[in-house]
Amino acid sequence: MFENIIGQAAAVETLRRDLSAGRLPAAILLSGPRYSGKLSAALEIARVLTCGQRGEWSCACPSCRRQRLLLHPATLLAGWRYFESDIAAAADCLRRVGSSPARYLFIRAVRKLTRRFDPLLWEGEESRLKPVSGALAQVEEALDLLSPEEAAGEGPIAEKMLEGVLAGCRQMARALPPQNIPLGLLRRAVAWLHLTTSGPGSRRVLILESAEGMLETSSNSLLKTLEEPPGDAYLILTTARRAALPPTVLSRLRTYPFAERGLEQTAEVLARIFHEEDRQYASLRDYFLAWQEVDPRELESLARRFAGVARGEEPEEEVLDRLKELFGDRRQGDTPGRERALIFYQELLARFQSLLGGGELDPRRLARWNALLRGHLEALERYNQSPLLNLESLLLGLRSAN
Repeated sequence: MFENIIGQAAAVETLRRDLSAGRLPAAILLSGPRYSGKLSAALEIARVLTCGQRGEWSCACPSCRRQRLLLHPATLLAGWRYFESDIAAAADCLRRVGSSPARYLFIRAVRKLTRRFDPLLWEGEESRLKPVSGALAQVEEALDLLSPEEAAGEGPIAEKMLEGVLAGCRQMARALPPQNIPLGLLRRAVAWLHLTTSGPGSRRVLILESAEGMLETSSNSLLKTLEEPPGDAYLILTTARRAALPPTVLSRLRTYPFAERGLEQTAEVLARIFHEEDRQYASLRDYFLAWQEVDPRELESLARRFAGVARGEEPEEEVLDRLKELFGDRRQGDTPGRERALIFYQELLARFQSLLGGGELDPRRLARWNALLRGHLEALERYNQSPLLNLESLLLGLRSAN
């Protein structure tokens, strides 16, 4: 179990022990920074729980084969993810390597997105699926051809087919609800859990990714299920910001913490999973951000200037113009724009801490700035808010909080 989870020995050992002893709670939370392997661990838990044998890593039972391809009907996925950079990185690996593991990596990266369009989740709102139905069918057809179980050998991948998949994925990623998990979708997913009947072969697993983005109505609707989970059903939440979840939800979950990986562990993940050994990255965050349309170093520089405006040290007009160039030419709720805004918030947090560490920022001012930033970050994560308007409002608030 969990042979694909690198650099998370403590979390993996606890999960392995609880699964082997049959003590895994019906509702758990995998908490830790982005890119720490939480979703991969959740999917491995689902594989073990639904395995027709004993859950060994090499198990070739029909259930495990479907789980590896993310096709198992007893696992349901919902919630937000950095889909486009994840898929782009896996596509690069597939182009360079083309092996069976690289095919699995790409297929799983894509199906982490396509499974969000499971008809079960959209029952009664099928009209919302129509704009992406063509792209979804095209992508799934290509994935079937790429499957290691169907592919004849490990020859070169047809670039035209791969580009078609990437284009379809971009269309689908931008059609998903921004950040939060809508109440109607969540209710349908929970209703699906309650269809469970007794017996190991009927276990169902619902994975809610980025649970910190849930609206209050959505998190409240989960409480009864968390208190009285249906038999043989499991609910796995993941979050990068545990403190953003309501205490009423946290109190009903067992948390398994995931840690930030170090340089050596990062290198091992890149080498073993992505076959990336030529280029050096300080973290997996840096690796995935390399697939963004905007250079992360540019966002870091902008964060310095943004903080400078808040302190009255930088010309506001120039920074506002740059914000408009990066975030203002996109429709409200556009997924890539939101991803860049979230990355920018991380850079701002790092910049605030750097100013404090250098004695350039009063701790009381930092506390006010952090409170403002958390409030705006929550608004960006949970509501369909324009990234540009969000950041302009934050800048005004920071200047007023001096």
